[in-house]
Amino acid sequence: MKRLEELRKDRGVTKAAVQRMLGVSRPTYDRYELYPGEMRAKDLDLVCDFLHIEKSDIFLATEES
Repeated sequence: MKRLEELRKDRGVTKAAVQRMLGVSRPTYDRYELYPGEMRAKDLDLVCDFLHIEKSDIFLATEES
C-alpha cells in the first residue's frame, strides 16, 4: 500500500495544488495525508480523480508492501 503522499508525489503534484482543489486548509489536507480514512467521501473521490488513482491504491495492500 502506498501512502497518499507518495501517490501525490509520484504524479508530481504539490500538496498546495490538492489543498486548493479541495478547498480545505493546509492543516486539514496534512491530516488527510496522515489519516486518509478520516477524509470525507466526497473529498476522497475528488482526490482520486485529481490524482488519477483508485481508492484501493490508498487503502489496500499490494504485494510490494
